[in-house]
Amino acid sequence: MNATLIFGHELLGKGYRVRNDLIIGWTIIGLCYIQLVFGAGNLYIFKKINIFHNAFGFLCAARTIFEMMSSLLHISYSGPVTLTQPTSFTPILGLVVGAFGYYLSGMSCSLHVLISLNRLVSVYFIFQYKILFSMKNFLPCNMLGFSAKHYGYVVIGCEDGRQPSFNVGTIFNYLCWVSFCTGAIVVDLCTFVKILKLKKMKHQDNDKMFKRNVRFFAQSAFQNIPMFIDIALLSLGDNSLREDKALFRIVSFSLTRFTDLINSMTLIFFNPEARKYIVKIIKEQKLVSFTDSSVGPLHNGVGAARSNVQA
Repeated sequence: MNATLIFGHELLGKGYRVRNDLIIGWTIIGLCYIQLVFGAGNLYIFKKINIFHNAFGFLCAARTIFEMMSSLLHISYSGPVTLTQPTSFTPILGLVVGAFGYYLSGMSCSLHVLISLNRLVSVYFIFQYKILFSMKNFLPCNMLGFSAKHYGYVVIGCEDGRQPSFNVGTIFNYLCWVSFCTGAIVVDLCTFVKILKLKKMKHQDNDKMFKRNVRFFAQSAFQNIPMFIDIALLSLGDNSLREDKALFRIVSFSLTRFTDLINSMTLIFFNPEARKYIVKIIKEQKLVSFTDSSVGPLHNGVGAARSNVQA
């Protein structure tokens, strides 16, 4: 981070690179690139596999899209700026990118909570689930999830170098940590208790719908763990410009990229249907490649034989 007293200097590079800049920059780019690959695969799976053609699948797809947008943002700005540490650009660009990055993170965080609520409704209100998460109610649900886009902030120092006496962003950080992240985990615990009760019912053992709900819950609950840790570090760091909070800032930002990557990978880990579909696609591609390589020489041989006969 630039340590001068120029207004907005926090958003500029130092003008020189050190080893940590290279490590952090390439880590950001690497995590974002892998997330984009898995995210694109997720969207394709959501489209092709019928079990995801429901509210849960739509919410996961919406979150994936915004996480991919976040990866594109950081792979094109945050990573390169960290690697090169430039000083010859306007801080306004950093303000815009930072605010937009917060919008995307807020959307993803909100959708985490909605997905947890979706799993809660699916086990507590089985017969009302399709009504509650119908297309009629889906738009207001999405509006709630995307409400986080209406706020965002980027901390910069005062023009005379003083630290601000009060940071309004602190309220948003702790509110998100307590209400969203902790709330999502509480919802997951309630869902888990209900699943244990349903498990004791013998007729649920071989119920495909029940097993699918368990997998979807496990996927949602697992994704909430890194999100909780990430927001906890963000709150503790509080975007402070002090050097003793630098570790919190770096780890929190990097963990956000890692959380997006984990979210895109859990679909494959927790759903055998997704794994089977991927294996099927790979086998089909191998079969096409083998057929093409086999048919090519055969046609060439037939053509040569015909030429000899005509001669």
